[in-house]
Amino acid sequence: MTQSSEGSDLKSWREARGLTLAQAAGVFGIGGSNPAETYRRYEAGLVWPAAETIDLFVRLTDGEVTAAAMVRTRTAARAKEEAA
Repeated sequence: MTQSSEGSDLKSWREARGLTLAQAAGVFGIGGSNPAETYRRYEAGLVWPAAETIDLFVRLTDGEVTAAAMVRTRTAARAKEEAA
């Protein structure tokens, strides 16, 4: 996924800043036993974050990452899962 008129996805945002998965998870305050893996799953669209988490992504990226971009990522991931 990339930047579009509807915003950037999480992976493009992270890669543009040269951050690792663990560093990006830290930026957003993602906790748990494996924050980098949780972030990777959000980034890949494998899980859908809570509305509060989506809002956090949007706010902390100054609107570069958008809910619309996250929907595109999730839709693509689901289509790939269904095709497998």
